[in-house]
Amino acid sequence: MRTNQPPLKVHDAGDPIRSVIRRGETEVFLPGVLRYNNIPTKVLVEVANMNNKQDQQRLSNPLWRQWFAKAFVNALRATYNH
Repeated sequence: MRTNQPPLKVHDAGDPIRSVIRRGETEVFLPGVLRYNNIPTKVLVEVANMNNKQDQQRLSNPLWRQWFAKAFVNALRATYNH
């Protein structure tokens, strides 16, 4: 399907940054919202801003992502004493 829209922006990992996600020919939805989850509690954590060069560099590093994930879980455990 060709359109007259400008090309999609691409981050350092090489994948397009899209404002919508297309599933098949007709289904379109906006990313970043948790819906239809079987678990009643939903949390959306914004870790970085893809327009920020330093955030882009951090997100491209698997060691940084693992470090952040562990730090986030440790913070939750400390907050809720588990």
